[in-house]
This record gives sequence, structure tokens and C-alpha cells, in this order.
Amino acid sequence: MKSRYFRDRNVRLYVKNNEIKTKILRSLLEEVSLKSSLRYKILLQLHSKKAWSSVVRVRNRCLHTQRNRGLVKLTKMSRLIFRKYASQGYLPGIKLSTW
Repeated sequence: MKSRYFRDRNVRLYVKNNEIKTKILRSLLEEVSLKSSLRYKILLQLHSKKAWSSVVRVRNRCLHTQRNRGLVKLTKMSRLIFRKYASQGYLPGIKLSTW
């Protein structure tokens, strides 16, 4: 479980450090007034970046269990922990409803 957390943390840091450079390169690539040879070099730089620098690789994880499925965005907890805390009354304003 810890390895997933550390791997996800490293990916987030890598994406954060390369985010500005990637955005600048993408905006330059869309600039029509540049020469085609220069745009081609920019395109090569974008494609030569590591796969880790992609924002798509970042997964949302539960703060308590590091589970990546069934996440409630409001609290950043998995549905299991959310249900447990809601039934114990730790989450104010949230009632457990039954059908």
C-alpha cells in the first residue's frame, strides 16, 4: 500500500515541476506565425518528454486507505471510509439514507 502512495506522490511532483514547461511548449506549437522547422523542434521536445510528466497518469486516491476506486470527491475519501465516518457522525451535515 505504501508503494502506491509513494509512486503516486512522485508522479504528482514530477507533473507539477514540468507543468509550466509543457504548457509553454504547447502554446508555442499552436502559434501559426512560427516557422515550420521551429514548430517541428518544439513538437519533438514535447514527444521526448517522459510518460510520467503527463497529467493523465495522476490518480485520485483516498486520504486514509490510498484506495483509488469509489472516491467521493467532496471529502477525498473512499466510499467505505465515507460510509463509516458518516454513520459514526464524524462528518457534519451528512446523513446516512436508507431506501
